Amino acid sequence: MKWQGATFVVLMALPLPAAAATPPQAAVNAQSVAQRAVEKLEQRWLADIARGDRDDLAAMLADDYRDIDWKGDTRDKPTLLASLHASADATQHVTQLQVRVWGDTAIATGINEVRSRSKGWTVEVPFTDVFARIDGHWLAVSSQETVRQPSKP
Repeated sequence: MKWQGATFVVLMALPLPAAAATPPQAAVNAQSVAQRAVEKLEQRWLADIARGDRDDLAAMLADDYRDIDWKGDTRDKPTLLASLHASADATQHVTQLQVRVWGDTAIATGINEVRSRSKGWTVEVPFTDVFARIDGHWLAVSSQETVRQPSKP
């Protein structure tokens, strides 16, 4: 057999430029909007705790919401809401808040700094809150907290 005039083509898989892996701008914008929405919910949650506003907090929690509190106890939505009482003594402030979003799921992590004016103590409560976009609204579906002494400066 003679292979005169035959042309052989070698195909090689070439890596795509890095830009091809970058998500479209619309997806980045949607993620940023979702992150800001969840950040606002976290601030609203603290305000509801300070005011003892059960109705507003209830609107932010999914019906099947579950929480593992700082003592390790599991609470459902009605139990959490029943435990909510306004306190003029304690103040709360969230630091190191980070929100990550994957489609209709978001996870917020941070540290809630809780201070008692009358007793003079401060504790840090690292937390994780899981949100889901349900019927177009972000709702908290699960939370977990832990208590620790504040870090030394």
